[in-house]
Amino acid sequence: MLKSYCLNSVASRHNMDDLSEHYLGYTTTHFTDIAGKGKKQITFNQVSIDDGAPYACEDVIVTHKLNEVLAQELVNYATLYKLYQTLELPLIAVLVTMERNGVELDAKL
Repeated sequence: MLKSYCLNSVASRHNMDDLSEHYLGYTTTHFTDIAGKGKKQITFNQVSIDDGAPYACEDVIVTHKLNEVLAQELVNYATLYKLYQTLELPLIAVLVTMERNGVELDAKL
């Protein structure tokens, strides 16, 4: 998803389902297809193995294929590839730490 953002930061969506449609021409199974919607929606641990396993495997396969396509696309643009390697990729660790620990805000500002 980060590679997609580097390639097209103005796109409104960088989720797996939309990227799969765009780059692979493949429509993925949506979570709501196996878990329901609204008040009747169940969590993934409540989804049957028969429904959950193919869904999870599809996610892995699509993610792998997208990674291959996006990596090749990114290599074609040296400046974007450098941005990805030197800024975006290292920033992941910082953002993960911020999410885990939270951030302190100065309410005066």
